[in-house]
Amino acid sequence: MAATIGEQLRLAREERGIPLREISDETRISIRYLEAIESDDFKRLPGGIFNRSFVRAYARCIGYDEKKAVEAYSRSMQDSGEGTDEVVTTPYQS
Repeated sequence: MAATIGEQLRLAREERGIPLREISDETRISIRYLEAIESDDFKRLPGGIFNRSFVRAYARCIGYDEKKAVEAYSRSMQDSGEGTDEVVTTPYQS
């Protein structure tokens, strides 16, 4: 079974020897939120667009593919039935 996005990010961080404190200092994201990302406990995050932004910033900081990380996060949310934080709009019709 493929690793979850949180596991993938944690493994990438550990391979590079980057402590969570360094990521927190660089991204200004609380360590408890970074730990929640690594454990795929997205309910502990603020929600909405913040979650996607946090995953993107974490990935960027450790040199992980940002787009891949955000897509994996979105898939994880859809698979768990949580839905995504994307805004759905309908085109204006006159």
